[in-house]
Amino acid sequence: MKHIFFFLALAFTFTGLNAQIKQEIFESFKLQERRNIQYYVPENYTPEKKYPLVVVLDGEYLFDLVVANA
Repeated sequence: MKHIFFFLALAFTFTGLNAQIKQEIFESFKLQERRNIQYYVPENYTPEKKYPLVVVLDGEYLFDLVVANA
């Protein structure tokens, strides 16, 4: 029974995390190709406040880990 509650809590945690991650297609004229860009916006984001910028170069594998640790 504990495992079911743990799994449900974990599933709801990751469901809320995906709602804040936005994905766009960036077209580079220098590279002549398209790239998928993902970015995370905090829940309580306000334009008046300053936030740090973290660039993850190998985002396919490391983006979720960086967002979870931040």
